[in-house]
Amino acid sequence: MDEPASSTDRPTVVISGWSGSTNLGDELLGLALVRKLEARGVEPLLISTNPSRTVKALSVKSISHSRWPQITSAIRAASAMIFGGGGLVQDITSQLNLPYHLARPRIAAAVRTPFSAVGLGIGPLTTGPAKFMARRVLNKARTVGVRDEASANLARSLGIKDVVTGADLALSLPLPDVSATDRLVVSLRPPVRGGILPVAGRSPNLDDDWIAAAADALDAAVDMTGLSVHFVPLQTDRDDIVHRRVSEQMRNPASHASPTLETVFDELASGRVVIAMRYHAAIGALMGARPAVLLGYDPKVDALAVEAGSGFSLIGSEADDFAGLANAVTGVLGRTNEVLEGRDRLRMREAVNDRIIDDLLDDSE
Repeated sequence: MDEPASSTDRPTVVISGWSGSTNLGDELLGLALVRKLEARGVEPLLISTNPSRTVKALSVKSISHSRWPQITSAIRAASAMIFGGGGLVQDITSQLNLPYHLARPRIAAAVRTPFSAVGLGIGPLTTGPAKFMARRVLNKARTVGVRDEASANLARSLGIKDVVTGADLALSLPLPDVSATDRLVVSLRPPVRGGILPVAGRSPNLDDDWIAAAADALDAAVDMTGLSVHFVPLQTDRDDIVHRRVSEQMRNPASHASPTLETVFDELASGRVVIAMRYHAAIGALMGARPAVLLGYDPKVDALAVEAGSGFSLIGSEADDFAGLANAVTGVLGRTNEVLEGRDRLRMREAVNDRIIDDLLDDSE
């Protein structure tokens, strides 16, 4: 087990999410949960794909996701376990995703360590066995806290009990305090296709026509608005190649950011409008009160566009969809008040996550 330089004898809560990756969106969720637990005098222990990276980034104890005997021992010894946040309960990115993520709550149930889901995304679930597995495991949770109504509706339709709708955990983090400059902030990602292996284990598949269509669409948005393009990757080792390929084909110059966990929300809030394919780039737009055009590559992005309100617009993420990007950008430009309304509403709903955590900790005493 990796741990920071100092440790305490506080009660321990295991966090079972997707930590230690190069995706800043996932790391924002871990950061939010760590802050919530530490504010309650609890010691977080994160299951991580890269424990040393997690320890360095969050200054918490961490255990490798592949060390199952140690994971079982840690869950058994913990006061409680939190399952989440993020889109863990789905089977469209990989056939291995669901059994991998649900293994830890199954362990918690087996060793009688209380657990709740917090800030969870549920769906899509495309097969009968996947739906059965999700229902069987999540019905052992104290509470199933989900991040959007689409997840809540799917969970209830599957027969999952004790479902409560909150919001994405990253909405609990401090708001960025930066001024908007005259640019479009753009956060793209490689298009996602289903498969056996997890997305992280596959090389990006970049279609030349898709790249060309994205470049043309961004040039059209620049011509229509007079704003420049500023690319902000959420997962630099996968997104930056997309941004570089697109910018190489643009007529207009573009700038490129190298955000960290500490700076990513500031970067996303640095423009007038955010064009977001990444889910947490859209959350960053919301946090910074910036209007956004979301590129709906995944149902979770579609769900966020609906819940954020009229300050956000949604188009598709296929090459043919990019023809509507420039008009979508001009359509949301200036809708700051609408974004503020959506942000306040969802941040208030995010407080549901705190109540779930408090109830879980009370049950574990």
